[in-house]
Amino acid sequence: MSNCTPRPLFSLAAIFLLLAGCAGSDAAKLTGRYTLESATSAQWTNGATLTPPTITGVLLLNQNRFGVEGAYGIAKMELILSSSGPTGGQSVDWNGSYSNYPGGDMAMRLNDIRFEGEHIVDDDLLTTTLSGEFSGSGPSPVGTLVWKREPESS
Repeated sequence: MSNCTPRPLFSLAAIFLLLAGCAGSDAAKLTGRYTLESATSAQWTNGATLTPPTITGVLLLNQNRFGVEGAYGIAKMELILSSSGPTGGQSVDWNGSYSNYPGGDMAMRLNDIRFEGEHIVDDDLLTTTLSGEFSGSGPSPVGTLVWKREPESS
């Protein structure tokens, strides 16, 4: 005969629920079309914060995987610095992939260049602060860019 005292099964279920609650939240769902609200970059705005029409841009994000480990997808970005900008008129198209994680970390691989940093989502605004290689071909995601998500069209 066993000397073990039976334990209720509900305590095991409670432990699993507690552990599931500690796992954290999912990564932000960023799918959408965004327009540039402002940009600050040491390289191509000389540290100034520029807004349209001096700088314009479009960011397209299409997430294809979500979860507590992160969200992953395809990114396309166009940045246009007008001729009245600090470094003259420049335009660059960026294509590649991105990932964002719970807690705000973000990474992008655009035109085979890796950028890392963080993102903040506040209602329809997405702020990215990224570092990486500077682009000799014009404006890049390096710096702090504030994007406004456009409403979904029906």
